[in-house]
Amino acid sequence: MSDAPLYSQLPHQRAIRLLRIKSGTGKEGIQITLETFDLDSNTQFKGLSYVWGDDTSPCEIICNGHRTPIRRNLWGVLLQLQKQKFDCRLWVDAICINQKDEEEKSFQVAMMRDIYKRAAKVIFWLGEQERYDEDAVNLMRSFSRRYPHESDLERNRVKILEEMSLSSFDCGWAGWASLFSRPWFGRVWIVQEFSNAKNSVFMSGALEIPTQLLVHCGFATGVCVAIRKLVCRDRDVRDTGKAILRLLALGIDQFGREKRVEDGPRISDLWSRSQQLEATDSRDRVFALLSTQTAVGMEMINYRKSEATVYTEIAAAALNILVPRITWEGSIFQPSQLKVEWNNLHRVSRFLACKFRSSGSSDLSSWVPDWKPIGFNFIPLTRYYTGTAGFTYPYHHAIAKDKVSQLIGFFFYNRSNSLGVVHIRDSSG
Repeated sequence: MSDAPLYSQLPHQRAIRLLRIKSGTGKEGIQITLETFDLDSNTQFKGLSYVWGDDTSPCEIICNGHRTPIRRNLWGVLLQLQKQKFDCRLWVDAICINQKDEEEKSFQVAMMRDIYKRAAKVIFWLGEQERYDEDAVNLMRSFSRRYPHESDLERNRVKILEEMSLSSFDCGWAGWASLFSRPWFGRVWIVQEFSNAKNSVFMSGALEIPTQLLVHCGFATGVCVAIRKLVCRDRDVRDTGKAILRLLALGIDQFGREKRVEDGPRISDLWSRSQQLEATDSRDRVFALLSTQTAVGMEMINYRKSEATVYTEIAAAALNILVPRITWEGSIFQPSQLKVEWNNLHRVSRFLACKFRSSGSSDLSSWVPDWKPIGFNFIPLTRYYTGTAGFTYPYHHAIAKDKVSQLIGFFFYNRSNSLGVVHIRDSSG
C-alpha cells in the first residue's frame, strides 16, 4: 500500500481529478488510478451520474495504492464498466473530489456545470438490471416508432393502447414503471447533470438505453392517461404520481428544446422543483440547482455556510432579480429597472403566502422560504420584482396541507436589505 496521501492539494481552481479503471475480470477487485488535469485543456473524459445510496455496507477499491471505501451503488457501476473493459478517463464526484476538504468541495461543486458540459459523454447509472428491463426497452422502441412526436402523444393521450394493439399484460409495462421509479430520478443533483450533458446514455446494469428513447417515453408517462393507469396497475398510485412529478422536476418535458429566456428558470421555480427531489445535505437543494440558471453566480456555493445562511442568501438574491415576462402570445418583455409591470405583481404573493413552516425552520426569518420538503399540495411558481406591491385579489394564496394562507398586506425590498412587513392570514382549507 502507498505511503503517500491519496489526495494532494489541487494546483488551481480549474483543476480536476479523473480516474481510470484498470482492466480485469473483477475477481481481483477493482483498482483505479487518479490523476490531475486542467478542465480547460483538451483532455477527453466521461462523466458519471448516479445515486450515492446507502452508506451502511461500503465496498472497498484500490485507488492509487490506497484501500478506499466507496458506497455499494458506485462499486456496482465501476464493476460493470470494468467488465466492459471501459478504457476512458472518468469523472466521479465521490472519488474525484476530496469530500473531507470543505474548501475544495465548494469550488469543485461550483464547477460541476462545466464538468458535465465538457464531458464527451455522461453515463446515467440507474442501478443493477432488473427483471423486465429488456421487455421495457423493446416496448419503448415499439411505442416510439408508433408515436415519434410529442404532438402525437397529446392528441392520443387516451386511446394509445387501443391504437397500438398492445396487451395490458405485456411484461414491458412492469419494466416501464420500474425504470421511472428508480431512485436516480429522485435525486436533486441529477437536474444539472441531466440538463448539461451534451451526449449521454442510461445504463441499467449492462443494458444501455438511449437517452432520447427514455425521455420520450418519460414524457408519454406524464401526459398519456392510458399509460399512467397501466403503470399504476401493480403499485401504489401515489408512487407513480410521485414518479411523474419527479420527471417534471427533472425537466424531461423540456429536453432538447431551446431555452427562450436567457437566464433560465426563475429561482422560485427551482424551489418548486426541489420539493419533489431528495438531497442528503439540505444545502444542496440550492447548490445543485444553481447551475440551471445564470441570475445567481456559482460563487454562492460554500459548504462552510450554514443551512439558514444559504436559504437567506438565495431568498435575498431572488427578491432583487428582475426577470423577463413572457406573454400568452409568446412575446418576451425585458424588465426595466425603473418600471415594474403591474400585471405581474400578484405572482410575488403566491410565493410569500406559502409560509407553512416545518419544525426545523425556526432559524429562518419569516420571509425566507424553507427549501426542505414541506408537503405542499399546490406548489407555487412566482417571479420576484424590486419595488412595492399591493395585493387584493382572492387568488393570492397557496394551499399547504389542510390550510390556506392568504397574503393581505404588502412588501417592499430596498437597497439597505430591509424587508417591509408582510401580513399573512391562515384559514381552514
